[in-house]
Amino acid sequence: MGPGADSAHLRAKAQHAAAATPLPPAGMKGADPSLRDRIIRAGDERPSLMEANMMQLTEDVERQLMRGDGDWIIDLIIKCVCKLGSKVPVLGVLVGMVNVEHPEFGKRVINAVHARLEDAVRVDDFLSQKLVLRFSAALCSSGVLYMSGLVGLLHDFLTVTRDTRAHFRRRDLCAYLVMSTIPYCCETLREHKREELEEIFGILRDYMQRRPPVKELLDGCLSMFQSFPPVDPGPLDAVEDAWEMVLCLMEARWIRPDCLVTPLNDGTGRVSSRLRRSPTQHQMPTLLIEGTKSRPKGVRRIPVSFRLLPSLIEVPVPNLWVIQDCVRDILHFFAGTRDLFEPELKNQPGVGGLKGNVVEGAKQILNLPSIPKFEGVVVEAILSEMLRLPNSTHPVAYYASTLIELCRLQSTMHPALGAAINYLFDAVPTMQAECVDRVVEWLSLHFSNFDWKWLWADWLDVVMLPDHSPKRRFVAALLQRCVRLSYFERIQNAVTVEGALDLMGLIDKETGAIAPSEYIEDHMRELVTEVQDMVSLSRREECSVLEEFVANSLSDLTSETPTADRAKILVAAMVYEGRESFSHVLGIVGRYLKVLRSCVEGEQEQFACATAISHTWKKNPQCFVMVMDKFVAMKLISPINLAKWLLSSFEYVEGRGDAVWELMIMAIRKPVELVRTVRRDLSEAQKELDKLKQTSDEEDEEMIQKADRISRIKNVLRSSTRDQDDILIAVIRGLVLLANECYERKEEKEKEEDNNETEESGNKKPKLDPEQAGDGADAKNGDAMDAETKEEEEEEDEASKTKSSKRKHKKRSEGNDKDSVWMRILHGRIMQVGRQYGAQLHDCHDLLEDELASITIQDEQLRKLLSSLQRLR
Repeated sequence: MGPGADSAHLRAKAQHAAAATPLPPAGMKGADPSLRDRIIRAGDERPSLMEANMMQLTEDVERQLMRGDGDWIIDLIIKCVCKLGSKVPVLGVLVGMVNVEHPEFGKRVINAVHARLEDAVRVDDFLSQKLVLRFSAALCSSGVLYMSGLVGLLHDFLTVTRDTRAHFRRRDLCAYLVMSTIPYCCETLREHKREELEEIFGILRDYMQRRPPVKELLDGCLSMFQSFPPVDPGPLDAVEDAWEMVLCLMEARWIRPDCLVTPLNDGTGRVSSRLRRSPTQHQMPTLLIEGTKSRPKGVRRIPVSFRLLPSLIEVPVPNLWVIQDCVRDILHFFAGTRDLFEPELKNQPGVGGLKGNVVEGAKQILNLPSIPKFEGVVVEAILSEMLRLPNSTHPVAYYASTLIELCRLQSTMHPALGAAINYLFDAVPTMQAECVDRVVEWLSLHFSNFDWKWLWADWLDVVMLPDHSPKRRFVAALLQRCVRLSYFERIQNAVTVEGALDLMGLIDKETGAIAPSEYIEDHMRELVTEVQDMVSLSRREECSVLEEFVANSLSDLTSETPTADRAKILVAAMVYEGRESFSHVLGIVGRYLKVLRSCVEGEQEQFACATAISHTWKKNPQCFVMVMDKFVAMKLISPINLAKWLLSSFEYVEGRGDAVWELMIMAIRKPVELVRTVRRDLSEAQKELDKLKQTSDEEDEEMIQKADRISRIKNVLRSSTRDQDDILIAVIRGLVLLANECYERKEEKEKEEDNNETEESGNKKPKLDPEQAGDGADAKNGDAMDAETKEEEEEEDEASKTKSSKRKHKKRSEGNDKDSVWMRILHGRIMQVGRQYGAQLHDCHDLLEDELASITIQDEQLRKLLSSLQRLR
């Protein structure tokens, strides 16, 4: 049990009876609710009660078997294994205890395990494969499964690793499945099947020696999938992590990891004594793994390694690996998704019980076995999932909620979490762009649940850094996000208590809307005031009245861009009049939607529309983003025009900060999601037509209608795909042009510095020797001294030039100047788009290449980045 688990158990005891269970009772006829709940919660009790409860649970299961109601128990155990991986050893002991008196029950469990494993292999459900293999190891240790059966099962997967025709990711996954099973059975196999264990190790060693480098497996894009550059060399992906764990077990002579030793299997109690008396063991049939040549479904790449806390080097690698793997399994099950549910249960309200229950998930994590640095191990595992690239499995809010509950249940989590925050803050300058965004979102949520308490004074140094510094921008973004969740004065008070009031100078206190009269040109101010009066909530003129006013007064503006100015006047007036709340602005825009749409049909008009919103909410990024999102949703601004406008000027990108990137990703996401939706509709429509053709040989009216519908959907798909390609190309082009601009400006500054240095060195006057004016014998001595002086001056000049060159080279290599920092930011955003939409970019590869070919790129680093972008899938 983890530290603090007893107290967590006691706090939960009052709610235990009323708490829901993770598996719905549907489909389990004859199930005893009390026994069912105790099986699910087996292992949650305190260590001192675990053995007695297991003996009592075994008796109750045997009593149920005597009544002939054992099928639902087997089904329940298999479901618990596939969904609550941390309970696998306990459930293995339970089956072993029952098998002593009821061997037929053990045989039926083995058959159910084999059937479930076959199903998981057929559909490429690798999580279930891992957990069922682990359960097979637990059954072997409990005397239910023959050791030769377990060895044969592992060899079935190892056969794939030696098949050169199998897909390389499938070989990786099969090797990983075997390695992840070894900690649970290595001690048992060492005592009874030592040669077979050494053979398994030899096969894995040969495979790891043949395995290509991780960088090559990721098409040379390893750095693009690391949250930040690792400090120490080590394993680079999950397979290498597992192999390092196996090597440590081998060096420790295959002793079981300490974290897997419980009162149920320590070899000294009543449970262990009964398991040793097991008279009957069972064999498992051979597992047939087919379709190894195909790419595994749902697995695009093996996750890269994540290391954050240096103190965890003191933790034995097997213990670290097992606990973090269990934490990931718990996170996967207790998230809000219903992906693991049976089809008939997915859409039923209220089913799932603990599914989506963050509090229960946190309790399960605290119930894991205790190891040194337990809190740090848990924190690192959760953060590794939250910062996974290209996308985390679940929303950031889920991981934040889990960490919040862990801190509430166990106070010793706070120091480990604080250390992790400090290490993440130090890594901000080299962290991937979207990872910084996730950390900002997570910390704002976390601080909001703990009264905004944090050691803000530790970050005061960022006030002295330039505006473009990554750490300064990070703290500013975090404070801005905190204000979005609260209000300025509340955050200011929390920061002041910690003696860090100066940090509030990083964000604007005034967040109100700016009146159009402050930024609209003089000759249009009267018109803006009239429109404001017409659309105000007090007057609320009819749409036809405004339409008439636009036709009479705004149709012949005397400016270079009359249509754009007309759109700017209308939008500025409406957005400002709706400044009190989002319902106000939506009501005003909705009332005059017809007029607005007729005035913002072109690209320049939509640019003017976006500019008006930007000026109005210049001091409030939250309102700026949300109002812009509503205008895009109302189709007043197209996603591609929004993306072009956002990236049209470096000065604008620099001034708007993180709101630009938030809107950029939002703009890309809309057409991409539309394409996915249309493709899903097309697939469903095609299935309906195929089903209809099977039932009827003749073409009827219904079949014609469905064929016409498919034709219409295909037309929509072509149009949507074209829009998706256009916006991706436009975003990449815009980012590349901005990065090019920064590089050229940086090169000009460096050339200017070199020229200034050359002029300064040329203007230096030679030193005069006071004895140089002598004559006769003194003249000869003067010549000699002059020569020596000249040599000394040349040496000094050379040393000075060398020192200056080194200082300049160091400054440039550090890349802390404004342009270098912005180049890294823009490169990071290019990588973000490439990671998240690699498949879509691959589909428009030729179009993107043609677009980039028209741009002269001088930066070698940017050229390499774009080259690696083309290799992403």
